[in-house]
Amino acid sequence: MGITFLLAETGCKKIDRSKFKMPQIKMIVSENLGGIATFHPDHMWIFGSFGTIVHSKDGGKHWKRQESGTEMLLCDGFFVDEKRGWAVGIAGTILHTGDGGETWILQQSGTKKNLFRVFFTASQEGWVVGDYGTVLHTVDEGTTWTEVFPPVDKSYNGIFFADPLNGWIVGEFGAILHTGDGGKNWDTQTCEDIIPMIKEDEWERPTPSLYDVYFTDKMQGWCVGVNEVVIITKDGGEHWRRIKVPTGEILYKVMIREDKGWIVGARGTYLVSTNGGKTWGVIDDAIKTKFLLHEIEFSNPSLGVIVGSQGTIVISRDGGSSWSIISGISYDMPEFGIIDF
Repeated sequence: MGITFLLAETGCKKIDRSKFKMPQIKMIVSENLGGIATFHPDHMWIFGSFGTIVHSKDGGKHWKRQESGTEMLLCDGFFVDEKRGWAVGIAGTILHTGDGGETWILQQSGTKKNLFRVFFTASQEGWVVGDYGTVLHTVDEGTTWTEVFPPVDKSYNGIFFADPLNGWIVGEFGAILHTGDGGKNWDTQTCEDIIPMIKEDEWERPTPSLYDVYFTDKMQGWCVGVNEVVIITKDGGEHWRRIKVPTGEILYKVMIREDKGWIVGARGTYLVSTNGGKTWGVIDDAIKTKFLLHEIEFSNPSLGVIVGSQGTIVISRDGGSSWSIISGISYDMPEFGIIDF
């Protein structure tokens, strides 16, 4: 059965489609993107849904899709040099490459739990965190992975080592774990500003999940998460305190370089610090998107990359002062709001 358009009878006007200009949308990939790995300013890898991996070897000017060999969501990646790297994702997925991503090989993680972050402290020693309290450890480049803790009903979302000995893991319910001996032992740290009560049913809602942790050295660190949470420490996590930021959105990633700092999050949230993460401000229209921004990485002081949902890839070549969307949809497109994206 055909569809009849009643133009004159309904008062609708006929549209001259020959004069309608379709939006010029640049799309390197269309999948949701959640992870970035860099080594040397020129080499960048981006990871996302359906096993997506794209690589640039010229500082983000050109991108090429790499065959991951999986359809699983890839959440994060890490490279120890321009050849050797790892990607992690859902259902226990760990991939390894020894040739810069030309080929990716599945490693046996020993788990089917979802894996969210990977961090290597040396060329052969690495860590992976995920849901149900998953912490995996390898000392042989991932040939074997060992589960560190028994399962618990919380996700670990982020991991960062300031040096080979001092590392932190963060996750649901405000969880913060710290090691000072390279992972042999882990102790619990607490920020009372986000967990003021002992009883779980008295915590603020939603529960104060932490999504990322970043340290500039073994003493100064930041965590970000749900409820626009930003907490900082100046003594290696012995004491954490919450600071105010001008947003109400979920925050997914924080990064500090000397006096500059960046945080990205839901609905295109982009926060900047010019005093080393002490205070944060919003730069309106810096990114020009309302899609979720999940990851930010600077491969050198000038070159930065942000990735997010719907294939969003954003590049800065001036230390974050300005950004250009090289893949995805921007709200400053002339056609934005006319086309149902």
